[in-house]
Amino acid sequence: MYGETCGRKKASELKPKALGKMLARAENVLFILASEVDRYPSDILKEIVEKSNATVYKTEAAGTEKVDIDTDARYGLMEIVDRLCNEMGEEYDYIVLAGVPYHIETRVLSGLRSYGMKKVVTLNWRHQQYADLSFPNMPDAERWKKSLNEIAENL
Repeated sequence: MYGETCGRKKASELKPKALGKMLARAENVLFILASEVDRYPSDILKEIVEKSNATVYKTEAAGTEKVDIDTDARYGLMEIVDRLCNEMGEEYDYIVLAGVPYHIETRVLSGLRSYGMKKVVTLNWRHQQYADLSFPNMPDAERWKKSLNEIAENL
């Protein structure tokens, strides 16, 4: 199931080295971990989260329990998005999505871009045009893991 939301904005290609340096300089970073986060190399993702000194929200989805990353709060994904849009989104320099299923992430990103978030990043291995920064499509899992590792090394 795919959908499009009108708009001129499209994602810039995520450069791992540059993102690592940007997250290192950021004051407030929010990671949103969702149901497919167990597909990520957990040691690398944990390193990225810890080095960026990020706030972490996990969704209530089953897959998030398998990843050993300390959580600041657990909410449903739509509740997180609602809170970002209504009261707390502007306090974060970067909002980073990891493990949100592609078709849901498309809708979430489309909604977030309408509310003036500073930078929304997806670490998904599939390109998301509605993010500010997104990887290109990466069918090769090893290339994607190498890119995630490069982010961690540059924090």
